[in-house]
Amino acid sequence: MTDEKRTKAGLIIETGKVAGAFTTVCGAAVLIYGMTIGPLGEIYTEIRSGMETNRQIQSEQQAIQAGQRDILSSIANVIAMQSQNVARIERLEAQRAENNSPVIRFTTRGHSVENGPPGGTVEIAWQFFKLRDCGQPAVDLMFRNGGGRLHRFENVSILDAAGRGVSSAPDPMMAQIIKYTARIPAEDGVLPGQGSAWVRVAYPDCPTVRPEVSPEAQFTILPN
Repeated sequence: MTDEKRTKAGLIIETGKVAGAFTTVCGAAVLIYGMTIGPLGEIYTEIRSGMETNRQIQSEQQAIQAGQRDILSSIANVIAMQSQNVARIERLEAQRAENNSPVIRFTTRGHSVENGPPGGTVEIAWQFFKLRDCGQPAVDLMFRNGGGRLHRFENVSILDAAGRGVSSAPDPMMAQIIKYTARIPAEDGVLPGQGSAWVRVAYPDCPTVRPEVSPEAQFTILPN
């Protein structure tokens, strides 16, 4: 091959390379134009906008789900606190009911006061159910004499210096009887005749428990 032919062949090859490169550049320019300014650009913008919108929706959904979890957690905490408050109120009510419940209950019968003169010592008996323990009772033993006058028995044998009586063991199913002696006042205007006695029992160790008063027991105050 002559030098002239080789030069022409090389020129053709170089021209082809340049033409190919130019075609590639033009194609890229057309693609860039289409993706930025032309119709493809609008489609690409819409796709990108849709993707951004989708990301925003996902982000908002995550925020909403997080908010829902917080709300559910708050509701659970409120329910738990309410349950605790209800349980606490129930315990307090149970304690209150227990604290206010009677300690003893007198029977309708089985009570007696021995007959005796003013200044005399008589035997007294009361029948009751002991429902629960509440310490030593404070006992006040009274009677009514002629003309409706009130008197208090003296020297009650079961009372200590503080006016407390003996405490029996609880037994709600079995009636108990307590017997003791007391003195009918010699003075204080006590008259021979009919008397009506009762006992009032309070529990200082259980201040919320109301005192219990026995039925009245009839007896006769004898002449001296």
